[in-house]
Amino acid sequence: MALSLVCPPARAALDCGGDPGRSAAAVSGEVEAGLRFEKRIGPGWDFQLDPDPHGWIIRLRAADGEDMARITPPFHFVPNPRDLHGWHFRNRDNTGPNMGDVNAPQEHRDFIFDRADDSGLSLADRVAAAEGRGRLVITGFELSPPEAGAQAHFTRLKFQACLSWPGAWGG
Repeated sequence: MALSLVCPPARAALDCGGDPGRSAAAVSGEVEAGLRFEKRIGPGWDFQLDPDPHGWIIRLRAADGEDMARITPPFHFVPNPRDLHGWHFRNRDNTGPNMGDVNAPQEHRDFIFDRADDSGLSLADRVAAAEGRGRLVITGFELSPPEAGAQAHFTRLKFQACLSWPGAWGG
């Protein structure tokens, strides 16, 4: 089955790396609904798209299992950029594309991450001090069929991602 491109295809590979003193990893792939995407990167981390009823959640797992990206705001009220949900791309009644009536992130998803929570810092201070940066760009997707009153979910997703972190962290 061909992947429907309902968002603009990436013109070129996502620029990843090249910043002095930083390490970087590029990740790309395709995933189907209900399945996890996972790739080992950096100093033993696992980049994951963890399945969720409407799509996936971006996670970056440390060796101890901690989700280092969980500090990405916002935490309440509007969708978090780590949440890849099909309904972000449909209008409020799920009958057509989101033309701005649904407040949700679109193809570019920026997130932050930090290392283990052993610093004693508050969550706000951890967010401010986070030195890990990630961007996931959705390059193609398929959604469940439009159905008034329902919430759309992804059935397939194609993406590119770049993660970068201070070189002193390893990798």
